[in-house]
Amino acid sequence: MKGRGLAIIIFLVTAVLIAFSIVYPNQSAEALADAGTTGLLRPSATPQAAVENLAREIGQRHWASAYSKLANKGEFDLSDFVRDLNGTYMSLRTYATLDHFDVRPLHATADDADMQLKLTWSTVVGTFTDTKKLHVIRNGNRWEAEWPLEIGRA
Repeated sequence: MKGRGLAIIIFLVTAVLIAFSIVYPNQSAEALADAGTTGLLRPSATPQAAVENLAREIGQRHWASAYSKLANKGEFDLSDFVRDLNGTYMSLRTYATLDHFDVRPLHATADDADMQLKLTWSTVVGTFTDTKKLHVIRNGNRWEAEWPLEIGRA
């Protein structure tokens, strides 16, 4: 009898927690579930927004979409871009997920800006941070980042 009561209590608490998470989901859960991806991105009307959008696409592993947002995509192809971020076969980077990112403006004019992007990756053995200095340029009414590709990194 005691075991049955405990089982009912555990069941009810679990049901309440599931209902609560459905009614009040947090933004990171939505991002991980890929729900409302377009709602997380802002128009790239500022250098800050352009770099944040790029980082979100990278974090969600939307490689083609992130690559399409680059100003200098003519200098390398999509596979080079993915390899630069994701590492090579059997690299620990291949299994890393983007934990969080930080964007900091360094310098800005009316038509270009320099931004610092810190990507903090999480792996089974810990975290590591990549820091990139991105040059961002105005292209019409939107901003696009130039990716500093590091060729030959494992």
